[in-house]
Amino acid sequence: MNNSMRAIGFTLSLMGSISIMMLLTPFISDNFLTRYRTLYYFLYILFFILIQNLFHWHIVKNSISKNSPIFVCRPRYNHIYYHRHYSYIAIFFIYIFSNTKSFSNLGSGFSWVMEFFIPLSIVEILLCIGNKSLRIVFYNEGISLQGFHPIIDIPLGYPIRNVPGFYHYYDFSHYSISSGILKLYLHDHRGKLVSTISDELQKPLSGLLRSKGILNKN
Repeated sequence: MNNSMRAIGFTLSLMGSISIMMLLTPFISDNFLTRYRTLYYFLYILFFILIQNLFHWHIVKNSISKNSPIFVCRPRYNHIYYHRHYSYIAIFFIYIFSNTKSFSNLGSGFSWVMEFFIPLSIVEILLCIGNKSLRIVFYNEGISLQGFHPIIDIPLGYPIRNVPGFYHYYDFSHYSISSGILKLYLHDHRGKLVSTISDELQKPLSGLLRSKGILNKN
């Protein structure tokens, strides 16, 4: 997964989410748009994430080997939960932006609570799905990171951090294993893949990586 493919995925996701919302908007009632503007704008983000994951899935599907995988590891995704506060901040600013001209009519009862509760609940569900579904699969031809990635991948200046896709072994400069954590570093500081690894897999996996020309720099 290079930056060019990331840029294509980002552009297609942005255009796709806008197009879908343009098609859906005429069927959304004025009452919903007035009372639940935050939910309406949150749909843009939700469709963006779904389309971006479809793009990643397409890349993986067309790249993985038909042979059986050699090793399968679980990505280390603590950073997903660490960065959940960015999602909360984004939802807050969407709420402020969508109600800047109508603070006196924010809705009655629990409507304003629902505008926060529903998006936050969806974010937590997506994080849970991502944590359970993602896996790193080692094939003879390369490494595939498969599963649902609940974080928007921004290719402009942001390094790769467990972004789903297919990576050739020559994409990596070196690796390290420490305390049961495998880190595969991409060339030119483009990012890394981080995975948990069991003790019994460390030796054979290290042998595979060395055979592919990836150096161990613990």
